[in-house]
Amino acid sequence: MLSPTCWRNLTFRTLLEQQSITPICVPRINNVTCRGARQRGSFFDEHWTKLNLHNLTGLRVAFYLDSDLVVQRNLDSVVSTLLNRPSLMEARTPQGCLGNDAAYTWFNTGVWAVKPNAHEMSGLIAWLKNGSSVCYDGDQSAAMGYWKSPGGKGGRLRSQVLLLHVGYNMKADQGPQACLSKRNLNASDLHVVHFSGKQKPFSMFKNKDDTWKAARESYMRHFKKWEVLLGVPSCTEKQLLKTNMGCYTTSQD
Repeated sequence: MLSPTCWRNLTFRTLLEQQSITPICVPRINNVTCRGARQRGSFFDEHWTKLNLHNLTGLRVAFYLDSDLVVQRNLDSVVSTLLNRPSLMEARTPQGCLGNDAAYTWFNTGVWAVKPNAHEMSGLIAWLKNGSSVCYDGDQSAAMGYWKSPGGKGGRLRSQVLLLHVGYNMKADQGPQACLSKRNLNASDLHVVHFSGKQKPFSMFKNKDDTWKAARESYMRHFKKWEVLLGVPSCTEKQLLKTNMGCYTTSQD
């Protein structure tokens, strides 16, 4: 869990354990020095925490998923491929509705599997603290800036990256069915629908297509389930739209 909530909310950790989930609380990356306008508040800080994925050296493969997505099909094959091919260091998915080859350069960190490596992590930390990274986009710009290509930074050879097609990280705002068609993919190729950007399932009601609608309904079912588990006041869709954050209160974090 890449969130300070994991550290300070024992109740939340206990609930996860009751659901047969073992929470791993990932520490922040502190004292980042970057170029450009720095975003204020914890949102900015948590951007960088995602990169500590590479420091989970107790795991052979760490598979990160953003919280604003719906997993439609099992992703174990991605982990198995990384484990069975020693030359591979990570698995990337493309931005937008780009082809899988584009994921080498233009990748989205919302679905991202890596082989943690302490040596690489130390190089990343040094880079984040010497002012080379861009502030605005946080983890996305840092990941692309550091791992995009071989060179003076971390870099990656193309042969080190498993390039996954967009069905592994289908952005909801692209219109899933239209994107699948554009990339000559079938419904069976759809593994993840990702509500990336500002429009989330609880604040986005216009139906893009049946695939989008089904993914949103699945997300909201789980959203409501966690509302009950956490004792959060029940929300109407109108309230969700108004708050854009659900009906959580600050005391419940």
